[in-house]
Amino acid sequence: MLQKNEGTMFFKLIILCLCLPTLLISSSEDSWTLVEDKTHMPSFETFELGEKEKILSAVDQSLRYLARKESKLHFPKQGITHDRVVKSLVRFKELLTSGLQGKKLDHQIKKEFVIYRSIGKEKTKRVLFTGYYEPIYDGSRIPTTVYKYPLYRIPPDLALNRKGKVIGRKTADGALVPEYWTRQEIDQGKKLKGRGLEIVYLKDAYEVYMAQFQGSVAIQLTTGERIHLGYAARNCSTVGYSLPMELFRDGKLTKKELLPHLVAEYFQKNPNDLPKYLKKNTSYVFFTERKEAPLGALSVKLFGSHAISTDHRLFPKAALAFVDLKLYKDKKLHPFQHFVLNQDTGGAIMGPGRCEIFFGTGLEAEKKASEMFSEGHLYFLFLKE
Repeated sequence: MLQKNEGTMFFKLIILCLCLPTLLISSSEDSWTLVEDKTHMPSFETFELGEKEKILSAVDQSLRYLARKESKLHFPKQGITHDRVVKSLVRFKELLTSGLQGKKLDHQIKKEFVIYRSIGKEKTKRVLFTGYYEPIYDGSRIPTTVYKYPLYRIPPDLALNRKGKVIGRKTADGALVPEYWTRQEIDQGKKLKGRGLEIVYLKDAYEVYMAQFQGSVAIQLTTGERIHLGYAARNCSTVGYSLPMELFRDGKLTKKELLPHLVAEYFQKNPNDLPKYLKKNTSYVFFTERKEAPLGALSVKLFGSHAISTDHRLFPKAALAFVDLKLYKDKKLHPFQHFVLNQDTGGAIMGPGRCEIFFGTGLEAEKKASEMFSEGHLYFLFLKE
């Protein structure tokens, strides 16, 4: 963990904006390397029995995705077939339920599985790990004087290609405009207002931004019901924009003030400033209501500390992985080693040098996610052929 004044997702965004070019790499077959020297392999001895139920549930979610016919369209990936990922997950489940632990589990995994390590960033050869979570906000199904900031579902005139990428806006006469409405046109121009696309209304425009930033949100409705919204699509992509960084550059906040509650507090005191900063980020996220939550890009439930987001162009979806890094906490380095499933992706997660770990829902998850900022290694495990 970084120092308290730095260990937040906002400070992480600043760092990422400054170093983004060094994190990117084109999709290639060289995004990982086979680990053959046993001395360079991670240790699986630290696996805790208390984690077993959660990791088994996470594995089941990957198998659920892989059981869908459409999942086969994404394979092979870097020579790894769909069938091999399935067999790897099934065998991993068998090993965990067999009662093996410690050195015996470590030995058996290394005996039966091959291990690939992400090549990481070009300079350090390591992966930068950050965290994300699902926030909880109060909301209403209908607009009121308190709840007046909407979250929208996908508009019918948003044109997508077969891969789900936005290609523009469909007009009433059937023509295609190359670009969809920007954030400013939607928020200030009210281009979507009155079209019945509102799912829920929030108290604060900044909460809308944060829901879009995280891509998933839990809403505590005025009726007492809690619903979950997940990412459905976005109008476009704005790479490298950091709202907190803009506040820092304009002298509105110091580096030490780039904490989540202080940024939110700034806009509560200066609500007229928010539209000015948001319009610089033209990207706008649309949501869909979920029966299960939180869901990742594979539309399966994510389990805290056991789901990761990686570049979908590089690594096999739903595959078994292992993260190995250290976090600075209480003036000491502590190991963070977990089996994880590659179940999510994100527009800012590009290249073999980036990985985000999902930590769950609510304030505790937010705290853990904000503390996650460290370099380490990302491994993928596949059953030997």
